[in-house]
Amino acid sequence: MSTPNQYLVCLDANHAAAVDALVIARLRRLDGNKGSSWSGVFTDGLRFGILWAAPVSAIVADGEVVEEVFDEAGVSNWQPVPPPAEETPL
Repeated sequence: MSTPNQYLVCLDANHAAAVDALVIARLRRLDGNKGSSWSGVFTDGLRFGILWAAPVSAIVADGEVVEEVFDEAGVSNWQPVPPPAEETPL
């Protein structure tokens, strides 16, 4: 039996993108990880968030920061949100 995904629920897509950037920046600094994002932004159509799993919970979870972690128990309706298209100058 696999463990369901957990999502840290954020205020909106922009907030989730900022949280994702903070997580990967900390992972780069602490562990030397490579990459430009942790998980990217996900949505279930109503909420936005990032994947919340080890090592993320180990480096930033302290009860005062995390307000809502949602377990995706048997439901796979969370989907990645594509990054915004870069605007091209006119």
